[in-house]
Amino acid sequence: MNSMNTHSRKELLIATYIITIFCALHLAIPYFVLSAFLATYFKTIYISTIFVITGIVTIFMGNYFSLILKKYTNYRTLLTVCFIQILITIILPFIGNIHVFLLIIIFIAHVVLTSLIWSCINIFLDEFSPTEETGAIRGLSSTIYHLGVMIAPFLTAKLLNHYAYSGVFLLSSLMVVPIIFFTHKYLRHVQEPDYKHKSLIKAIKQIRTNPDLHGVFISYFSICSFYSVMNIYFVLYLLNEIKIPMSTYLGIVTPIFLLPFILLPFKLGKLSDQIFGEKKLMIFGMLIVAFIVLSIYFFNINTSSIFIWSIILFISRIGASINETENHTYFYKKINSENSDLIYIFENMKYISLIFVSALGLIFIDVFKLPIPTLLLVIGTLGLCAIYKIQKIHDIKPKKIIDESLIITNEASNVSDNN
Repeated sequence: MNSMNTHSRKELLIATYIITIFCALHLAIPYFVLSAFLATYFKTIYISTIFVITGIVTIFMGNYFSLILKKYTNYRTLLTVCFIQILITIILPFIGNIHVFLLIIIFIAHVVLTSLIWSCINIFLDEFSPTEETGAIRGLSSTIYHLGVMIAPFLTAKLLNHYAYSGVFLLSSLMVVPIIFFTHKYLRHVQEPDYKHKSLIKAIKQIRTNPDLHGVFISYFSICSFYSVMNIYFVLYLLNEIKIPMSTYLGIVTPIFLLPFILLPFKLGKLSDQIFGEKKLMIFGMLIVAFIVLSIYFFNINTSSIFIWSIILFISRIGASINETENHTYFYKKINSENSDLIYIFENMKYISLIFVSALGLIFIDVFKLPIPTLLLVIGTLGLCAIYKIQKIHDIKPKKIIDESLIITNEASNVSDNN
C-alpha cells in the first residue's frame, strides 16, 4: 500500500519535518561539547586522531548503505538504527570509566549511527519533494533543523551545570524516541524506490566525472570544513586561549551565530526556485565565509569581547547559511532518492571534512605547534578555490525564467499561427 494513499504529501512532509527537529536535537545537544568531553580523557593530539578515525569509518559505511537499504528498506533501517543509537548514547558518558579504548569504539559508533539516521531522513524527504519545490522544502527543512540546533546549547548548558555529561547524553538519547514514533506512524507504508547500488569508488568516480556534482560536492566540502574548524578547534581557542566561559559561549554566542540558519534558508530556497537559481547564491555565501575567516587570521583578532565575537561569527554564519542552503537545493534537484549512495556521501560530507580538518590539526597544531587561527588561513583559501569550481556548474533555470521562456515561446507560436 502506497503511503500517499494513506496520508497526503503534506502530512508526510510535516511528519518528516517533526522527525528532523528531533534528529537535530539528538545530534546538537552533545555536539558543541564533544571536544570538551573527549578532552577529559585524551590530549588534543589523540582527539584529532579519534576524529580522523571516526570520519574514515563513517565514510566507509557509504560502501554498504545502499545495499542495506536495498535489502531492508529505508524504513526498517531507520528504526533499527534508532533503537541501537538510544542504547549507545546512554552508555557513552560512562564507558570511559571502564576503559578508554571502549570509549573510542562507542564514540565512533555513536557518530556513525547519527550519520545513518540523518541520511535515512533525507531520503524520505526527497521522496516527498517535487523538483520545482525543492528549494522551498529544503530551505524549510534547514530552518527546522537549525531551530533544534539553536535550542540545544541552552539545554546543554543547563544539563552540564546540574548533571554533567551523563545528563547531556541521556537527553540526547531521549530525542530519538519521537523519531521512532513518527517514522512508524507515518512512514511505514511509503513505497520506496529500487535503490541503486554503487561501490564507494564508483560513486566517487561519478562525482568526479560530472562537473555539476563535482562542483556542488567541493562547495559543500569547503563549508563543512569551515564548520569542522570552528566547532572542533576554534571553540577550544575561544574557551582556552581567549578565556570565554563555556556557559557564555553556549548560552550567548552560539544562539546568536545560529540565527542566520533560522532566518534565511526558507526564503533563500524559495528565491532560488523562483528567481535567482542556486549558483550565484552559492558563490556569494562562500565569499562571505572566506572573507571573515581570512580577516580573523590576517588581522589577528584575539579580543575577549563577547559582543565582537558574536558579530564576527554571526556574519560568517550568514555566508555559511546561504551556501549550505543552495548546496542542498542544487544537489537534490540533480538527483533522486534512488541514488542513495550519492545522498549518503553528500549528507556525510561533514565527516569527510572532519578527516581533512583533523589531519590539518594533527600537522599544524600538534606537530608544528602553530596557533589554531592558522587553520582559518587554510579554510579561507579553500573557500576561494571552491568558488572556481562552483563557477563551472550548470545553473538550474529558476521558475520565473522558465515561465517567461514559455510565455515568449507561446507568443511566438501565436504570431506564427496568425501569419
